[in-house]
Parts: sequence; structure tokens; C-alpha cells
Amino acid sequence: QVLGTFAMYYSEPHTPQDFEWQLIESVSNLAGIAIERKQAESSLKQLNEDLENRVSKRTSELSQAFNQLQTEIAERQEAEKELIASDRRFQKLTANLPGVIYQSLLSPDGSVSYPYMSPACREIFELEPEAVQQNSDLLIDLVHPEHRQKYHESLAISAQTLQPWQWEGRLILPSGK
Repeated sequence: QVLGTFAMYYSEPHTPQDFEWQLIESVSNLAGIAIERKQAESSLKQLNEDLENRVSKRTSELSQAFNQLQTEIAERQEAEKELIASDRRFQKLTANLPGVIYQSLLSPDGSVSYPYMSPACREIFELEPEAVQQNSDLLIDLVHPEHRQKYHESLAISAQTLQPWQWEGRLILPSGK
């Protein structure tokens, strides 16, 4: 690729001497270096502009993602506060209700568990709610032996009909009452 021409002019026609050819060659090399440098600078400038544009675009994308994350964090924190407040209201409600509030879960294998047991469990069943949640047999073992069959039958009927569970029977508490 030809980028330009170089010429030497004389006051009268003649053939260039060796030192003039060397001078032309040196000046041509210098001109080539200058042109290559200018091209490299231009290319570098373009690459820098492209990089700046990419950095600017990526910075904008990251800024948007950061803002979205901040919004999501704020929403999550607000939801956590609301959940804590709701849990406190629920705890106050269950602490002031007469009787025990519980969640009973009948598994396909017939086993019963209590994922939730209100604090009134201590007063009514003389058992710690957490203990009953970990071991449902503690509560089931309180059922009077004469009423255990009816207890299990009522659970089975509730499971088959998907109706609320109802059972009346006697319990023998840890204190013997």
C-alpha cells in the first residue's frame, strides 16, 4: 500500500549520487515511521474510544443492576420487618387465647407430627412445645389407654374424608392429673 511519495528536486537535472540515495532512503524510512506512528496513534485513539464506550455501557448496566439489587434488598428487608411484626402479633394472640393452637400433620405412613405448638402446651399438657414438635409421641402417649383406639380412628376418618379432625377423650398428664 502506497501512503505517499517522496521526491528531491535539484536546480539542474542529474542522477542522484550514493549519499543522495542514502538520504532519500533515510528520509523515506523516517517518513514511514512517522506515518506508522500516526496510524498507530489513530488506531490507539479509536481503541480507547471503543473501550471508553464499552466501559461506559458496562458501568451503566452495573449501575442499573446495583440499583435493582438495592431495591430488592430494601423490599426484602421490609418484608422481613413485616414478617417479624406479624410473628409477634401471632405470638401475642396465641399467648392470650384459651387452649392450645397447633398444626397437626398426618403423613402417608400414618405417623403424626406437630410442626407448630403454641406456648399454652405447657399449661394444658405439661409439655414443652418444642419437645412436642420434635417428638409427637410425647403428646400421643398422654392419650388415656381406653381412648387411644378412638383417637387413631378419628385421625384416619379425618384423613380419608379430608374433614377437620375432631376427637374427645381423656389424657393422663405427666403430673398424673
